[in-house]
Amino acid sequence: MKEIFEQGEFSEYRINNLQKSRGVINESFSFFEEKVPVFISHKHDDLDDVKGIIGFLEKNFNVIAYIDSRDLSMPKITSGETAEKIKDRIKKCKRFILLATDGAVESKWCNWELGFADAIKGKKAVLFPMKEKGSNYKGNEYMEIYSYITYFDGREVDDSGKKVKAGYYVMTKSKDKKSIIPLLQEYFYEDYQKIQLILGDNEKSDPSIKFILDEKIKVKSVFKGDATDVIDLPEKKYTINKEAFLNIESYKQIL
Repeated sequence: MKEIFEQGEFSEYRINNLQKSRGVINESFSFFEEKVPVFISHKHDDLDDVKGIIGFLEKNFNVIAYIDSRDLSMPKITSGETAEKIKDRIKKCKRFILLATDGAVESKWCNWELGFADAIKGKKAVLFPMKEKGSNYKGNEYMEIYSYITYFDGREVDDSGKKVKAGYYVMTKSKDKKSIIPLLQEYFYEDYQKIQLILGDNEKSDPSIKFILDEKIKVKSVFKGDATDVIDLPEKKYTINKEAFLNIESYKQIL
């Protein structure tokens, strides 16, 4: 199990261009937003690792990252207006991740963002612990308080003795125990299956009038070889059928 990652560990995912959308949030995220917006809190000195984390998250999970350091609407000089804008961005994003490097842990600004996010988002605000290679980590106390992202290699067992499948998880500690750990995939999951039920999509035989389309995920199309027993993937992936919202027939079968 890996609870603390090392700086540079996600360099293979690093994206070079942060201008595409990283500093923009739509004024109103709809209920049917296809990608889950995530506020990435970070120390500006850690930008290289931020690029790697964003690339990793956006490649493997259904998310779109926001970082304030690329938000052109932010005041050039940090002020009360900056704080108000950041609070607004945190509220609009559905998830919050602090890239918890040693520098971020010691940053008053990052601590303020984490405290605000924790107050309004609860367990949807998590840490991504990261340290310099070969050094001691300064954020261990934070990991006793906040949920954090961790990695299991498939050899660990849970409290019931059941083998934990390999993958990234969100870990929550309670007193001296580590609580049930939902898959990181579930942390970002928006319950499209329930939305399908509400909109009557489960009763529609014609895919063209379904608001939410689902497709079964085949492990072999994602990984080489037989990875069924060690990789825990969701059974289906969901996409929004925008054309259905313009078709009157889509609405007739809701009731």
